[in-house]
Amino acid sequence: EKESSDSLGSQRAARDIHASAEPKHEALKHLFKVDKRFAALYTEHGAPGFVSSAKDCEGDPFVSLCRSITYQQLQGKAASRIWARVALAVGKPFTPEGVLRCCSTVKTEKKEKKEESKHVLREAGLSNAKCLALQSLATHFTSRRLSRKVLMEGSPEEVQELLLEVRGIGPWTVNMFLLTFREEPDILPVGDLGVARGLSI
Repeated sequence: EKESSDSLGSQRAARDIHASAEPKHEALKHLFKVDKRFAALYTEHGAPGFVSSAKDCEGDPFVSLCRSITYQQLQGKAASRIWARVALAVGKPFTPEGVLRCCSTVKTEKKEKKEESKHVLREAGLSNAKCLALQSLATHFTSRRLSRKVLMEGSPEEVQELLLEVRGIGPWTVNMFLLTFREEPDILPVGDLGVARGLSI
C-alpha cells in the first residue's frame, strides 16, 4: 500500500511539473525518478524554495561575489547587517572602483587635531582578510582579468579557474556563485555546512 501511495505521489508530482522546462523542475523530475520518496515529499510540502542571488544583486556578478565574500563563515543575520553597511559605504552604483576607494586608508582629524587612520570597509565590519579579498576582486575587474561578460557567459570550468586566482575566493565561494547566481544545475557544494548537515541526516 505504501509503495502504491509513493507511486501515486510520483505520478502526481511529475504531472505538476511536466510542462515546465525550468532547471529546478528538471532537477525535481530527476529526483522523482531516482527515489520515489522525493515525490511524496513534494506532494506533501511543495517545491523547495529557491531565491536567486542575482535578484538581490541587481543581476551584477561583481556585486554577487562581493556579497559572497562578506558572507563567508558568518551566520545569516550577522552577515546581512555587515553587507548592508558595506553596500552603504560603497554606494550606488556598486562598482569595482567604488570598492577600491573604500579599501584606501584615509586620514581623518579628531577634535584634538590629531590624525588617525580609518579604513572604510573595516569600519563597516569586515575582517582584514575580507577587505583584502574585496580589493583583489575589484582589482581583477579594473585590470580586465575578470569581466561581467565572462562570469555570466563562460563555462563553469572557465569561471572557476578565473575566480580561484582571486585572493580570498575558494571552492565554496565559486560554487555559491555558480549555484545561486548562475543557477547552474550540476553544482554540489560539499564544503557547505548546510549541505554537509543535510547529507549526514
